[in-house]
Amino acid sequence: MNEWKDTARKQNKGFSLITVIIAVAFIGILGLLVLYMALSNFQMKITDLKGKDSFYTAERAIEEIRVGLQEDVGDSV
Repeated sequence: MNEWKDTARKQNKGFSLITVIIAVAFIGILGLLVLYMALSNFQMKITDLKGKDSFYTAERAIEEIRVGLQEDVGDSV
């Protein structure tokens, strides 16, 4: 019986190391996935803010042109 336990221990000698390496790799992959998702979300928010800023800048310019044209039409009438 003792021989069987000794043989079993010798066969499982590196199993714990492999299990720890696989677990650390899995946790690392999950961490990188979360980091990638956060970076993508940040980039989408930046793009959205730039789009809104461009829209409101263009709208302000169009409004100034419209007001200027109304003044010109009012002056010529």
